[in-house]
Amino acid sequence: MKNIKKEILLILIILSVQIIVSFLISFFLNKVWNVRVLICNYTFWIFWGTYLIAKALIALIKKYSRDI
Repeated sequence: MKNIKKEILLILIILSVQIIVSFLISFFLNKVWNVRVLICNYTFWIFWGTYLIAKALIALIKKYSRDI
């Protein structure tokens, strides 16, 4: 349960940083910003897809290294 709380907190921190950075970039480039623009951005999807794949691989490596 402790690991789940840490993971959720980490995900929320990363997401909030992404929102803040996206807002600042759009502010300085004088573009319209909303949450839909952030979520529809390919960078957003690539980052979270890579994050999930990396977490899954780390979990598998830890699981198999304990068995050996």
